[in-house]
Amino acid sequence: MKRSLAASIMLFSTACASVPNNYSHVTTQISRPAINEIQVAPLGEQMLLQATATLSQGVYLPQQNNIKGFILSPGFYPKSGEEKGRV
Repeated sequence: MKRSLAASIMLFSTACASVPNNYSHVTTQISRPAINEIQVAPLGEQMLLQATATLSQGVYLPQQNNIKGFILSPGFYPKSGEEKGRV
């Protein structure tokens, strides 16, 4: 009885505070030179570039912030989800 009560309290307390993870980042493939293009480079120089670039929205904090007792360290906090009407 006590276990089921504790489990139900934990379930209801986390259900209200969770944010949906419905945001997806934009990824782009980078390839230089283009396919079937001839590239000439001197010894030691870069000849090919293949990479994946990821663009994501978020919040950048340049310094430490104290918001109602929560201390947020400086850095980039990527967006993970959004609700209707809220960002």
